[in-house]
Amino acid sequence: MKIDFESFRHKSPKAFTGFPTGTRVYKGFQGSGKTLSMVHYALKILKDYPDCICYSNIIINHPRVNLFFTNDELENILNMTVGDKGLLLLLDEAHLFFNKKRGISLDFLAAISQQRKNRFHIVMSSQIWEELDISLRKQVKTIVNCHSLLRTIIVNDVSDGETLSYDKLQGAYVAKKLYTYVFHMTKRETSLYDTYQRIARNDEYSHTSTRSTDSSSSAIQINLPKHALLRA
Repeated sequence: MKIDFESFRHKSPKAFTGFPTGTRVYKGFQGSGKTLSMVHYALKILKDYPDCICYSNIIINHPRVNLFFTNDELENILNMTVGDKGLLLLLDEAHLFFNKKRGISLDFLAAISQQRKNRFHIVMSSQIWEELDISLRKQVKTIVNCHSLLRTIIVNDVSDGETLSYDKLQGAYVAKKLYTYVFHMTKRETSLYDTYQRIARNDEYSHTSTRSTDSSSSAIQINLPKHALLRA
C-alpha cells in the first residue's frame, strides 16, 4: 500500500466538508412524528448553515423558509444554481408527487442523483414507503423510521439507504441501521407549522390551509416567493 502523505497537508474542498447533501426520507404511520421530525431536523440545518436556501411544501413559520406547491415550481427549484450556500428542500408526503403510477421523469431523477454537485439536500416524508417510485427509493441516502413514545417522545431509527435491499423472508425492504436519535416534542416546534395542513396531490394543490381552533376555522393564505426560482 502506498499513501500520499503530502495530500493530507491540504484542506479538503467545501463540497466534501460543508453543507450535507443527498436524499433523506422520514417514514412511518400517521401520528408517528414524521413531519415533526422533518421540521426538527430542518431547524438544525438552518441554524448550522445560516446562508443556505430553504424551500418547503410544509407551511413553516420561519423567515428563511420559502413555499412551493406544484410540480412545475418544484422543477424550477431543482434547476436553481446555489453555489456553496446549499439548498434544503422539504417535501412532505412525497408519495403524492412520485408514486408507482405517476413515475418520475428522467430530468427530475437526474437532479436528484446530482445533489452533491448541485449542493442540494432533499428531505422527504412518506407514509407509504413502498408506494414511492423504485428509481427514487434507490437514490435515498438516509432512511429514518419514525415512532413515538408517550406521544411526546419521538424516536428516529436512522438507516443507511444505500444498503437498501428486499428481504424475501421478511417480505419487506430492509437497510443497515446506523443509530437511533431521540428528542422531545416542544411547543415551540409544533407551533411553527400547521399540523392540520392538507398535502394534496400536486395537480390539485390548494394554496390555503385550515386549522380548527374552536367552532370556526382560519385560513392561511400563501404567497409563493418569486425570487430565486430561475436558474442563476
